[in-house]
Amino acid sequence: MAEQALLVQHGPPNSGVRATKDPHSNVIPPSNPGWKATVAATLRSLDLSRRVLGADHQETFRWMSKLAGAIQPIDAGLALKLHRFTATRAADALGIRHPRTLHCRHYLAICLHESGETEAGLALLREVLDRRERALGPEHPDTQATAKALARYLDANEGSQAVVRLFRGTLERNQQKYGADHPRTLTSVHDVAMSIATGGDPVRALPLLRRAMEGREKLLGQEHPDTLASLNEVAVCTASTGDPAGAARLFQSALAIRDRDPGPDHPDTLVTLGNLVACLHAAGNMADAVPLQLRKVRSHERQLGSGHPDTLQAIVFLSNCVIRADSDAIALPLFLQVLDVTERLLGLYHLASVALRDLRPLSTLGVAAGPLR
Repeated sequence: MAEQALLVQHGPPNSGVRATKDPHSNVIPPSNPGWKATVAATLRSLDLSRRVLGADHQETFRWMSKLAGAIQPIDAGLALKLHRFTATRAADALGIRHPRTLHCRHYLAICLHESGETEAGLALLREVLDRRERALGPEHPDTQATAKALARYLDANEGSQAVVRLFRGTLERNQQKYGADHPRTLTSVHDVAMSIATGGDPVRALPLLRRAMEGREKLLGQEHPDTLASLNEVAVCTASTGDPAGAARLFQSALAIRDRDPGPDHPDTLVTLGNLVACLHAAGNMADAVPLQLRKVRSHERQLGSGHPDTLQAIVFLSNCVIRADSDAIALPLFLQVLDVTERLLGLYHLASVALRDLRPLSTLGVAAGPLR
């Protein structure tokens, strides 16, 4: 059997096989010992499952599939053989509709596609998606995983319209089964909208995204993660339609929520903060952008350190906002704070520091320049 042969080739646990005699050592990069450890650990789990549960147990098939996945980046041909064997054996032992069989066939389909057998991979993903929707329901995580994989490959091979058709089919089924305002229906609305936006039509996507956001806010509350995800996508889509000021208002609402939970320095909050600043910058509203970007710089400095690339990138963007601002848009105390943090983090002679000093020479502000450091 293919799986048994693989056990012999790579050496079972405690077999005494030395790495120097491993017949597959030519496909294991010496610089990537993590791959060897993953394969070895998976083989041990597989061997234990076979001995304790049996060769045809669903957990054994799960470990066989994981082993094929671990091997795939290094030896795609061997991985494909093992995926085929596992899927066939699972179908024979458990039945074609069994969730574990569908799990194995899902990963076989992905391996087929990534190995160049595009049509076979897409056809199998469609079959698995259909069976999972009927057996597990359209909102089950396994069903969603297959739908997203199929959407990704359809987008690469058949264009975004094929992805839209796929998600519209799910939306129609959910509307018929659950109604227009059910959470599953709203998730489908969101998926359709995102597939349209990804295809380059944010104007057509925006009403659907708003429908999903408003429905989720009504059902789940303003601060629910799904509602916030919809709010974020509406804001991004609004910016893509050429309305950065409108997008900024939406990001401001999202930031107010995230400041409360998970907190002002959480990575998700800082992403929202960065999006808000970018929209204010695009809208030419530097007076509001500068203090928010200064907040982001200080948060990065506290959490990441003064020399971290994200901190340095943030301070350069901050100086750019000040330079772009009208001369009277930035109050003197705020300007001096920006100048101080720019010189401290980037240095006196960095282009950003020089540009800020040229923008408002300290002598004209009544501030002593002091000796050059």
